[in-house]
Amino acid sequence: MDLKIGTYNICHCGNFEKRKQSGKDFVVKVDIEKTASAIKGLGLDVIGLNEVFDDGEKEEYLKQTEKLARLAGYEYFEFALGEKFSWTTIGNAVLSHYPIIGVEKIIVKKPEEKDRNIEGALWWEDRVLLIVDILVDKKPIRVIESHFGLNLLEQQNIVKKVCKVIDESKYPVVLMGDFNVLPNDQVLNDIYKRLKSVAKETGNKEFTFSSYNPEKQIDYIFVSKSVKIKSCTVHDILTSDHRPLTAEVEV
Repeated sequence: MDLKIGTYNICHCGNFEKRKQSGKDFVVKVDIEKTASAIKGLGLDVIGLNEVFDDGEKEEYLKQTEKLARLAGYEYFEFALGEKFSWTTIGNAVLSHYPIIGVEKIIVKKPEEKDRNIEGALWWEDRVLLIVDILVDKKPIRVIESHFGLNLLEQQNIVKKVCKVIDESKYPVVLMGDFNVLPNDQVLNDIYKRLKSVAKETGNKEFTFSSYNPEKQIDYIFVSKSVKIKSCTVHDILTSDHRPLTAEVEV
């Protein structure tokens, strides 16, 4: 069974199409319709999303997952909350044309201040693993949508959680998301031992960040070693600050 999958950090539906021309003073505006159109245009069976708003002080922040699913034509969807801010809540989402038959949400708390290595430390944030079991023509697969933190300790903590979920899965696994690390970073070693990177397996070295000035490959799709990888594509789309990464696989 062929399956078209993808991951996309949508930057809370911010539209970056004019960022390159406008420079650093560019003001990002939320455009849910534009983001939904970009998602729909990818033609995927299942897509994982990062940086999705769910609540907040503005109407455009509310229930973005549900709005995107409706506008992009997906019947099934799930959202998992990561961090709560004063102005909104943010997390990961999955949209699917196939039924979702199981859901688990695992919070990975940011390290306490006493445990943090403050040298070179960047933004700290609670993260979440959204785990959905999807029934693809009577065959279940496990999709894990993740968003790694910016600091090494955060990344190490989430990798431990991810590997535990992979090891306990009874189904073929698809692991996707914005991992905020480069392909050869050692923090990914335990994932490479368990799964295959669609980009590495196909030789695709295209950058996913930023969309308007691509210089890094930090978004990933990994699959179980039993899954056949047929293609991998990075899409030149400027709707978000990341480019979508998609793959066609056989499960």
